Amino acid sequence: MRYQSRRYRYSLEIPDGWIRRRRKPFSLIIGSNVTYESLDRNGDISISAGKLEGEELSFKHGRKLLLDDFSEALKRMPPSIKFEQIIEIPWYSNPFDLREENTLYYSYAGSEVCGRLISSFHKGIGYLIQSRVRTGSNYSDTLDKVIKSFKFEARESMARAL
Repeated sequence: MRYQSRRYRYSLEIPDGWIRRRRKPFSLIIGSNVTYESLDRNGDISISAGKLEGEELSFKHGRKLLLDDFSEALKRMPPSIKFEQIIEIPWYSNPFDLREENTLYYSYAGSEVCGRLISSFHKGIGYLIQSRVRTGSNYSDTLDKVIKSFKFEARESMARAL
């Protein structure tokens, strides 16, 4: 199923059988949020989009400082949700191309969950994509495909989709 946000002009492919849920704890949220989760609750993806508070967040450096603070906070969480490793994925080895230069890509891993955190700023709107997979489940490839399916949509193509 292809999910489309007409308001924030993006779309992505959601796996068959996944259901829409409320946002997950320990998610960064900006503006509106959409979360889809596997039926067995071992994988989920959240997408937030909206205007960013503060002009500095429209630049990679400003968002990197915010994400670094969030990363440090996650490292101090209880062991069941603590992320031991949060690394920025360099642009030259990045498997996800949102076709937006102003994008940061992170990968994180903990004892029970791992995933991706992607922050982008496109045409005046901030986007945050966060995927989570329970360690040992088989959803990593599925969620990577969902992220790769993410597209910024032109206003005209969104109107045609209606």
